[in-house]
Amino acid sequence: MTLTTIGNAATWIRRIGALALIVLLPTLGLAACAIVAQPRPTERRDNAQATPAANGLPFRLPDGYEIPPPINPLTPAEIVTVIDGDTIHVRIDGEIRSVRYVGINAPEVNDDDPAASLGKRATEANRALVEGRTVYLERDTSETDSYDRLLRYVWVDGRLVNAEMVRDGLAFAKRYPPDTRLHDELVALQNQARAAQIGIWSTGPVGADRTDGTGIYIVSVSGRSLPEYVEVCNAGEDDQPMAGWRLHSVRGDEWYSFPGDYDLRAGTCVRVLSGGNAQEYRPNQLLWGPDTVWNNREPDPAELYDADGNLVDRRNEE
Repeated sequence: MTLTTIGNAATWIRRIGALALIVLLPTLGLAACAIVAQPRPTERRDNAQATPAANGLPFRLPDGYEIPPPINPLTPAEIVTVIDGDTIHVRIDGEIRSVRYVGINAPEVNDDDPAASLGKRATEANRALVEGRTVYLERDTSETDSYDRLLRYVWVDGRLVNAEMVRDGLAFAKRYPPDTRLHDELVALQNQARAAQIGIWSTGPVGADRTDGTGIYIVSVSGRSLPEYVEVCNAGEDDQPMAGWRLHSVRGDEWYSFPGDYDLRAGTCVRVLSGGNAQEYRPNQLLWGPDTVWNNREPDPAELYDADGNLVDRRNEE
């Protein structure tokens, strides 16, 4: 093939290519317009901080976990402060909010004797679960309580903190209508903790048959602190009028009668103090008397009797 032939062939190729481009330009233009005109997917704008549980969780629940997965949107939050066994402060979008765990109630911290308090143990357990972590908040029904605290289930690493506190015997399962979606599961965990006699349930009750989620218990007796105290808790779902109820120091055969106008609120505890500079601060503290009651040299169990004189619970002095 001569150079002239090669040159003529190249010229024809260039002409054919140009003609093809002229023919195809309208088609390419229409395709380009179609691409540009294609609408973008609609973005969620209802809650920029929420991760819809229905579209995938930001964590994986352990196999066989007793608590069902979230069904409502999850809001990520950074822990700022652990207040006690059922309350935390978190940061959401730069704003600090107080969060109250829904469905449970932990014993209060006793400022007079914090080291021995079940409330102190509950606070430390809560801190171990969430401090320094990102948690995910799930609403049940209500947004806030009367103190403007967010009412939430609190998830961390695929576990529900509310449930773990009950499982460890450091909080009561407590019905707070209308936020009751997980109440049955929390009561089941409470029954396990009670059967294992851990935390609040570290000694079993005697004398009375109790249905699931109900009952008045002695949870601690301290005769070596000043003031001394007996701590009684209501694990039921109803307030308990304490008129006619009595505590008994077995060794010293001393008796205390609860005030006739005192109700032990559901999911709460009260300490009955004696000796030292004990004072009464209702509803969390009642006064047995100014003198010491419990025998420090020999075991001195505490007994609790209801208004009909039935032995409800008995616990040895710690």
